[in-house]
Amino acid sequence: MSWHVQLAVNLAIFGSLIIVLSHHMYSMPIYIYIRRHTQYRVIYKNNLIPIIFVQSNI
Repeated sequence: MSWHVQLAVNLAIFGSLIIVLSHHMYSMPIYIYIRRHTQYRVIYKNNLIPIIFVQSNI
């Protein structure tokens, strides 16, 4: 097998593995593992301005 064919095959395999790995890295939600238990309450003042209250339950 020539060097060019071997290089092309290796680059194709490596590129495919990188695409699959990067897809899985970006598709997995990490925030469910590091999130805190917080509750958000939104109250609208004069039906226009939202006021957000954050209550932590740690």
